Amino acid sequence: MLVDAWIEYGNNGNNVNNNENSGKNSSWVAVCLASFNALQTVLTLSFLAFACIPALHKPARRILQPFVTYHVESGLSWVTWFQSYRTDTITVLADTLCQTVSVGWYGTSLPVVMWCNPYLGTHLTLLMSITQYVGNAIKDLVSAPRPCGLDHAEVRVCIAETGANKREKDKNAAEYGFPSSHAMNSLAYNFYLVMALVREGAVGEEGAAEWYLGVMVFVVLVAVSRVYLGLHTPIDIIGGAVAGLAVTTAYATLQWEYGLVDRWVFGGGLAQRVGAASLVALTLLRLHPTPEKHTPSYEFSTSFVGVAWGVVCGVQVRRWLFPRLVYPAFEFVAVGGWVAVRFGVGLVVLGVAKVLTKWVGGWVLGVVYARAFPLRVRRLWQPPVVGGFDGGKAGLKRTLDGRDADLDATTRFLSYAAVGFAASLWVVVVAVVAVTSNITFPPFVF
Repeated sequence: MLVDAWIEYGNNGNNVNNNENSGKNSSWVAVCLASFNALQTVLTLSFLAFACIPALHKPARRILQPFVTYHVESGLSWVTWFQSYRTDTITVLADTLCQTVSVGWYGTSLPVVMWCNPYLGTHLTLLMSITQYVGNAIKDLVSAPRPCGLDHAEVRVCIAETGANKREKDKNAAEYGFPSSHAMNSLAYNFYLVMALVREGAVGEEGAAEWYLGVMVFVVLVAVSRVYLGLHTPIDIIGGAVAGLAVTTAYATLQWEYGLVDRWVFGGGLAQRVGAASLVALTLLRLHPTPEKHTPSYEFSTSFVGVAWGVVCGVQVRRWLFPRLVYPAFEFVAVGGWVAVRFGVGLVVLGVAKVLTKWVGGWVLGVVYARAFPLRVRRLWQPPVVGGFDGGKAGLKRTLDGRDADLDATTRFLSYAAVGFAASLWVVVVAVVAVTSNITFPPFVF
């Protein structure tokens, strides 16, 4: 679908006097693009199925880990070359670029996009949740080291010297390196956003090429920054770009060619869709690949899958409570005045919802769930925790800090689900403010 958008833009700029041969060439191009889209879709869906078969994880790791580790070793020369030009200014610029592909950035930008455009924001949130899960699943499946994780520490990790947002950086550095989540996520987020805007006419065809070029430059800069900071080598970047392209193409194909995402998220009944989303979320999290050592990758997967589940629930509740309310479609809400205030208040609401749900949910789960369900039931929900210990409560896994792994993962899932749910329902507030401000929208009913 990425290539489709480029070809469509190019075709629209051709002269009308195309000969018969060019028509045949266009047919071949269309066939090739359709085959490419189908291949990416099959690859993405096959990996999701593969990731949920634990018996295949270790054999796959035995094959993939030595190959990737070899290329990480051989790619160290790229890291040392980039860092030979190291200055404080370049380090700050590289670090700032990487912060645009962080949990904090997504936690702010995705809700704002959703409130500007509920349809686009919902799809972008779901895409990033899938992208995050696939990337983290591959990381833990392959368990290949980062440059800074190799025994010969000839690479200086500049990211540790910048100071800002150190906790999140330390968590990123504690993950395995292949594939690069930053390369994967920056490609998926920005390319899908531009594709959607071009497809719906929010970006004119005459300016589409410049937008795509800008995205390509941005993705390359982020990738180079990760190598410069000593957190990735070229094999990680290439793997992240390929994985990001596959997931984005698969998502766009399933949605724009077949409308499957719309039917799954916006269609059906409340109980049916919430039940299906719950089953998918729990299956993906329960069967997430187990890494060789403890990493925060599973925490990130839990957070984004929780957000996606909360958004689906929010959409269905919104349809149930306001069946006749018309929401904005592909025309962005004006962000000035009271609408901007509602955006700011909305972000505060999301933070409060997350904190309250984490506190209340942790307490309730610890008292009710842990006591109400027998151990044989709790053992069915065993997250892939490594580095803790088994034992104590009849073999229940524990986290590194001694908490029950199933309670910890469930609490995190619910706290981020509250964020997705609140963001989806806050659409109503923004829409009401927009209507009272005499801002008109094209009709689109969820």
